[in-house]
Amino acid sequence: MSFDWLHDYIVNIISQVIITVGIFLWLWLTKRVIIFSQVYRLILAKIARKKYVLIWNDHDIKNSNGIIKLLEKKNSKFRYFALNQPKDIFKFPLKPGAIQAIIFIVSDVTKLSEDPKERNSIQDKVLKYVEKGGTLIGTHDIIYRRVRNDLFEMAFGCRITNFQRENKPIEYMVTPENTGHPVLKDLPDTFCLEDGEVCWGEWTHDVLVLLKSRKAYNGKKPIPLLTFRSYSEGKLFWINCGDKYDKLCRSLAEPQSEYIQIISNILKYSNLFEKNIGEPQIDFAS
Repeated sequence: MSFDWLHDYIVNIISQVIITVGIFLWLWLTKRVIIFSQVYRLILAKIARKKYVLIWNDHDIKNSNGIIKLLEKKNSKFRYFALNQPKDIFKFPLKPGAIQAIIFIVSDVTKLSEDPKERNSIQDKVLKYVEKGGTLIGTHDIIYRRVRNDLFEMAFGCRITNFQRENKPIEYMVTPENTGHPVLKDLPDTFCLEDGEVCWGEWTHDVLVLLKSRKAYNGKKPIPLLTFRSYSEGKLFWINCGDKYDKLCRSLAEPQSEYIQIISNILKYSNLFEKNIGEPQIDFAS
């Protein structure tokens, strides 16, 4: 009588046990590595007295690195870090004491994750960081309806539902009532960015429009191109830059100087914003 079937059965059971144990061990180690990474970077930020600015873009990490080089020339007070993918934020301690700002550049209807659970987790973690006093800068499609960042849409105060491609540079204009706002420092009253596209939706009444288009869209009126909204103790900024069609738009790919100036101003503004004191008096010469 052959017992080969019993041997195969036992081997199969043992193999399943080994695989199961291996998966649990891998998950356990992954969690520990992430915790270690968070603690390590928190200590590093405290020792160096340099908070992180995390940047992710959906085109190429080389683009993030190019933006970082220009930001470092304007402000070397921060430690800039280019993320390969949005979920890499979990490797950092999402605390305002360690992270100065998170920048998500979404140019091509790219989701933070194809997994809805992970996508919501990323949004939730980032917004909890903002609630405690952090800063989130989002661009273009980050709140476009097809990207399905529902939590971000509610936080930013808008769901982008419309867009129009533009072959010519888009003329940005300072809203007269906000002339002199620190985020607009060293920017002309009007300037052009080659975003390749404008997009818009209905913004809530408490959103501050810092820059708008000179041109009217959809037969109505000029649309917001740079917005600011307070979110608990933190700050949310959205900027129209920019689209990726045949290639990445010039405002991001180059990137253009005015775009870098806006990001640099936001970082300085968020760094010196004091809770419960109101608008800070900022010395941009330093």
